[in-house]
Amino acid sequence: MTIAPFCKRVAMVDQRSLEFLRTLVALGGYCTAAQAKQLSIANSGTAARARLRAWERSGFLRKVIAHPPVYRVTKSTTRLLDRDSRARRTHALATVQTRLLAVNFYLEARQWPAEFILDHEQKMATFRDAGCPLDALPERGGKPYLWEDFVLWLADGRIGVATVDQPYPSAFSQLHLFIRRFHSLLQYMQNELQLLIATGSEHRNRLYARLLRHPVLRKISQVKLETAIKPYRVRTPIPTITRLTSWIEEEFECCVCSHHP
Repeated sequence: MTIAPFCKRVAMVDQRSLEFLRTLVALGGYCTAAQAKQLSIANSGTAARARLRAWERSGFLRKVIAHPPVYRVTKSTTRLLDRDSRARRTHALATVQTRLLAVNFYLEARQWPAEFILDHEQKMATFRDAGCPLDALPERGGKPYLWEDFVLWLADGRIGVATVDQPYPSAFSQLHLFIRRFHSLLQYMQNELQLLIATGSEHRNRLYARLLRHPVLRKISQVKLETAIKPYRVRTPIPTITRLTSWIEEEFECCVCSHHP
């Protein structure tokens, strides 16, 4: 399949497509066809699948699972949005499953209702405007780091921060890391902050609830963990993925712009 030069493909991207791709990158870069429809790309399943195929033909999406259809953003997408390219790298099956679960969490939480803040700078601004010093936020390389965390305004006016459960490592180690990363913020914001752990398993949901009373974890922070952190059971988007479609991402990044004949 021949794909047009990048500059020509960009010219065909409308605002609705741009908003969808920007949201998808912020959510981790993967979605099923059913999730894409729920992200309001079209009013019907047929129309949604048609738009997905159009973005695939234009090189902004790649199908990585044939049935049910699962799509992933490409280098062209991250270049279009001027975003970090991690969302379009090849990932392990467990990571794909986790990122699809993240999309379901986003779709479900918006119905609570909750308002998501997807831009990293706006995430930090949200805490800064709430009077929180940035040195209370988790950091990486000496700078505040919330790229992989969901930040959302909850209906009761509190700020929520959510992480998505991964199959590996263990629930204990994930919860331990989550508490350590946010214990300073919990100390500072107290009842104004709600931490959430989204999981697709009822067993893991109950396990996280029990672990919040673990004596080792309770020593990390002085706040009551059972109140500060809430496990949330998310509907699983698709059954366990057994394999990804074999493909090699071709790059069509060399373009001759219209003013260069």
